[in-house]
Amino acid sequence: MLAARRQYDRDDIAHFLDLLPTERDGVALRHAIEPRHESFREQSFFDLCRERDIAIVYSDDDEFPCIDEQTASFSYARLQRMREDVETGYPDAELNNFAGRARNWSSGKRDVFIFMINGAKVRAPKAALALQKRIAAPA
Repeated sequence: MLAARRQYDRDDIAHFLDLLPTERDGVALRHAIEPRHESFREQSFFDLCRERDIAIVYSDDDEFPCIDEQTASFSYARLQRMREDVETGYPDAELNNFAGRARNWSSGKRDVFIFMINGAKVRAPKAALALQKRIAAPA
């Protein structure tokens, strides 16, 4: 996750991405980056991530931009707007939307990682189970 005020600078970000290790003790590593500034909605940023197989985090957040651009052999999402007053954290329509996205992201055998994280943590288990059920259901 990058700082909220961090604006996109192609050379600076390219240098940072080049510093990320590809393996540790013989174990392959995968990386995801979560930009929090609208200036990252830039084709050259997407290209940098694609060239290095780095996922751009799909961040469902009220405060920061959500960039839905698939740039890696896996997808990574952080769902951060759960509501404590909704038993499953998200209304049905939003869970259905996320399930559809997850199915699309996984096409071509892409791994998909979805994390439920925010202030309404008490709803995270039910939100995750409700989303899993929707993803498994026929589209």
